Amino acid sequence: MTNQNIAHVYENKTADLTLGRISIDPIPGYTIRKSNSVFLATNRNHVCGAASCTFQLATNENNVREGWILHQHNLIEWIPPVAHRLIHTAKDMYCVQVKGDCGADVPIYRHVGITKDGFHYLYTIGETDYIKGYFKEAVPLCYGWNTTRFASDPSIKKDDQCGSISSDDLDPLNVFDNGRNGAFRDHYYTTRIPTRTELEDPISEFSGYTLLDDLGLVARNRSSCKCLQKMKQLVDNQTGVLGRLDHKFVTEGKEVKRPFEKYKPTGEVFYCATKMNACGATIPVRKYFNYASIDTIYTVNTDVIPDFSSAFPEGVLCYIWDPSYIDPDESAMMQSITKERGCSRLPAIKHGFIEYSEEVNKNSDVAAGTTATLHCYAGYKPTLDLELTCLSTGSWYPASSFSDCYKDTLGCQILQNVAHGKIHYSANLNDNNLYPIGVTAELKCEDGYEPKQDEQLLCLGTDAWFPAPKFRGCVARNKDCSPIPKVNNGEITYTSPLVNNSVPSLSLAYLECNRGYTAGAVSQAYCLSNGTWFPKAVLSDCKPRT
Repeated sequence: MTNQNIAHVYENKTADLTLGRISIDPIPGYTIRKSNSVFLATNRNHVCGAASCTFQLATNENNVREGWILHQHNLIEWIPPVAHRLIHTAKDMYCVQVKGDCGADVPIYRHVGITKDGFHYLYTIGETDYIKGYFKEAVPLCYGWNTTRFASDPSIKKDDQCGSISSDDLDPLNVFDNGRNGAFRDHYYTTRIPTRTELEDPISEFSGYTLLDDLGLVARNRSSCKCLQKMKQLVDNQTGVLGRLDHKFVTEGKEVKRPFEKYKPTGEVFYCATKMNACGATIPVRKYFNYASIDTIYTVNTDVIPDFSSAFPEGVLCYIWDPSYIDPDESAMMQSITKERGCSRLPAIKHGFIEYSEEVNKNSDVAAGTTATLHCYAGYKPTLDLELTCLSTGSWYPASSFSDCYKDTLGCQILQNVAHGKIHYSANLNDNNLYPIGVTAELKCEDGYEPKQDEQLLCLGTDAWFPAPKFRGCVARNKDCSPIPKVNNGEITYTSPLVNNSVPSLSLAYLECNRGYTAGAVSQAYCLSNGTWFPKAVLSDCKPRT
């Protein structure tokens, strides 16, 4: 393949609409859409050496409307679809149907617009390009090849040209989970470790989150490695009928917002490698979007798609480092040291003592993975944390140390009654008419109602309920939607199973048409919390594809 096989999307903006088509050669009067490009073969055997690998991407023009192009795989190459004529281009274009065949992994998408004159088609290259007013088909038209794949001789271009990176420039990419339900379920992948104050603060970004694990190591700056790409941390935190909470990190400048999304940068940035083995990065990271819980999920060392999820974008996002990574340029002495760093011994506790899960010498650090448990003397109780864990970064989690044990004479006041609900306590009042430290209060709402925010509060050693001084009340529960009527020549599926023949609130409905048929103006709908569908247009019958 040569640079003469690079194809672009060409567009011509007219007074009525935009004309678009794919071509290897420039088209008079047309300009290139954005800067996306793709390599395409010019014959069946150009790349694969087998006729079954590629098919010809035909260019068909509407018989009546000049410039209206329909690219597709003509079952018989020289016979165009009904109402179209075949255009013979200067260079034939061949691509593959299945991602990964012959090494092709760049998707080409067809977008459908509905006009007074019928269906109109436009095209994009790659995952992140969208066209306003057009519906992007769920499955790519075909796949081409990355333009960098043939830019130079692979036998000359080696990974060692990327340079190296010091293990001191790498941080763990931690995985936090807030454990909430529906669209507010969120997995937060970040290099940050929360402080005790952040964990206790109900308005902190870490409020309600639990540390699950770490995916591997990422670079905190570009350092000396030449093959890094910048990742930006974003968050979408919305309330109301379209409420959602989702954190995600994306390649800077390469992902656009989809409908209903309002992602904003948090300010956190880090870096990962652009290819396998670059600067020692060996762990492939893939990014998925879970439609059931509106949650971005990342996986490592696997291409298995999580349940109710789809890849966005497809393929490997980038490569990160194994937790045991050591810079090969470090001295032999440093190579014998593991990546895990020990934690400092915890300070002594008043009215109690600390027990470590592993033996700790008096003058040495505590090994990573060791847990420390706080035991208070009789008549005393812990303030909050009973157990801390030494992380591989050399930090204790979830706090830097224990608080002293306190005398068991404190407590919390009785909480105010809640309309449409009842409060249940895990223990009775003490002699001072207070609830003892550590008691939990749980709000049980009447049928048809649910807690407005927290449904459980904890009595802390500060004589205060946590994470709020009182319950926010019970509110009417979200209403379910009625199932959408059946359609002809297609099937409607939901992201959540029906409950009592009703569609749960905040679910999505998708219209999947049978082979040879296509959806009308609306192909998906969203069940709002008030029990109505959005948009209001009903999913209609699938129509024969033209």
